[in-house]
Amino acid sequence: MHFSPKTVTKLKTYFNVLQRKHFGQLADWEEVKNRIPKYSKFRITDLETGLSFHAQRRAGSRHADVQPLSRTDTKIMKEIYDGTWSWKRKAILVHVDNEVFAASMHGMPHGKGAIPNGFPGHFCIHFKGSTVHKTKKQELSHQVMVYKAAGQLTSFVKQLSAEEIVELFFIACNQSDLDLLKLIYNDDVEKFRPIMKNIEQIKISKQHEPIKDGALEFELPIQFSIKEYGKKKIDATFTFQLFRVSPTSEWKVVNAPFE
Repeated sequence: MHFSPKTVTKLKTYFNVLQRKHFGQLADWEEVKNRIPKYSKFRITDLETGLSFHAQRRAGSRHADVQPLSRTDTKIMKEIYDGTWSWKRKAILVHVDNEVFAASMHGMPHGKGAIPNGFPGHFCIHFKGSTVHKTKKQELSHQVMVYKAAGQLTSFVKQLSAEEIVELFFIACNQSDLDLLKLIYNDDVEKFRPIMKNIEQIKISKQHEPIKDGALEFELPIQFSIKEYGKKKIDATFTFQLFRVSPTSEWKVVNAPFE
């Protein structure tokens, strides 16, 4: 099928319009924090379910500490998390006036809360460049969701280092995110579906020095812990192998600890 240059231009315009409607603007936290000052109210849309609720920024200097506005908003937020509060990151859109920003949130009430909304505390929203208050560092788990909300997930993952790809493997497992795993794993990921359903938490305990650190091959020993639902936590060590076809292409994971 062949299109004229004029038709191609029109199609590109339509796709760009659709993308702007579905995804958010990738704006840095230093910019966004002035658009949502303390006590400002805004609407949040979960990219996956399309559900929306209203919230208010209550605090936060390195990211936004936020509370749902009402009990109804709390109910909708909990529905987004399938009825159970969770630290799982979600790609979201933050609607402020006529602007829509790409962001990431988790769904676990913690700390203090001042609004009578049935939400025992606050939750966090991260934007591009946001950091954790305690460590003052960016969290890859939040940043990957920010880029997903901006429609730029694939390009973001492609530029990550080999070490970051290994970290992203654990993030994908914690999130039960097969789509994310497909971007970094060099084989069919469906075999991980039943395994992911049983994982309550998996996290890196210690990262050792790489065994192999070449332009096209990379090997990294990782100590990690895994907790399955109804079972005790297990500590394990595994050496991840990664490769890429050229020094400018993306890294792919070759093996996995649950194969």
